[in-house]
Amino acid sequence: MDLRSLIGFIAQTDALVASSTGTIHIAAALGINTVGIYPPMKPIHPTRWQPVGRQAHVLVLDKDCSDCRKTLPCHCMEAITVQEVERKLFF
Repeated sequence: MDLRSLIGFIAQTDALVASSTGTIHIAAALGINTVGIYPPMKPIHPTRWQPVGRQAHVLVLDKDCSDCRKTLPCHCMEAITVQEVERKLFF
């Protein structure tokens, strides 16, 4: 899918949940209810890279972690529950 098609696709959605990628920034800029899921480590922490917008939200564990640099998948991101995502989407 090219960028124009991706933007058109996102514009048709009610919400978007994704890890820290360009798609959450596109959705946030379009005013789509957006939840970005981040690992709790710098330099990829949401304090630097969170999406900007009235409907943009982030989820990150409140802990200092560097374990995810050594392992895949990221256990800190996997620890975020569906219920936490739901609360952010339907605040």
